[in-house]
Amino acid sequence: MIELTQTQNEIAQSFFKSPAVQQTNELLMMWLTLSADVGRLEEHAKGEKSQNSFHRRQYVRAAAALVEGFTSMMKQNALLYPEAFSPEEVLVLREKEPLLKENGEVSVRERYVPIKNNIRFAFAAYAKAMRAAFSLDWRQSDWQDFKELFDIRNRIVHPRKDEELFVLDKELDCIKRVLDLVSKSHSAVLETIQKTMWLRHGMPEPLFKNWMSFQEKICKAAHAGRFEKERAALQKKLRAEVEGYFGQHKSKGKG
Repeated sequence: MIELTQTQNEIAQSFFKSPAVQQTNELLMMWLTLSADVGRLEEHAKGEKSQNSFHRRQYVRAAAALVEGFTSMMKQNALLYPEAFSPEEVLVLREKEPLLKENGEVSVRERYVPIKNNIRFAFAAYAKAMRAAFSLDWRQSDWQDFKELFDIRNRIVHPRKDEELFVLDKELDCIKRVLDLVSKSHSAVLETIQKTMWLRHGMPEPLFKNWMSFQEKICKAAHAGRFEKERAALQKKLRAEVEGYFGQHKSKGKG
């Protein structure tokens, strides 16, 4: 490997240490951790013939947690850039609303946002905060599956009779469609945001392609339950590619 000068190494490291990159990395790591939970439970859930099984109910809970956790973290990341939003949008991001007390004082209180509205707004707000163009492309049938996932979750969390704890095969299929949809949207918004962000901060486009390849591989490893095992090796490989790029760039007299 070509040795890097201190300046070159600082350039390479600065991309990974910038606040914006760190935020997207944290979002990715949260997604991967919860995806790994879902992946392990999905295998058990589909392997069990009993529709009234522990793993099926846990799979439903994990799938809902993945979607809700990702939605919440997108909004938290967006809140790091409050100047991008109106005061009303900031309140929605914080899940608060104004409250006028009897004594005439104004305060804020918690505001429940339905998950269907919440995730739509979270995607838009996260992209807006990062100055990237992105829109959520879901059909009516997609939203119906999305609604069913949370209907199932609410049913097993607040059952009124024994059979409401059952998770049917067709419901497992519905949940899988939702997870595939959210995963596809997650990949699309992260790619759009990261490309905009990286190129804006001077990251060469060839390195962005390597970064997206790294994310694709680590996502597959997480879903297959190999996240922790492969994460370090993949990160080491990506670092070598970054250093190699800057070394070759310098050796050709372009640095």
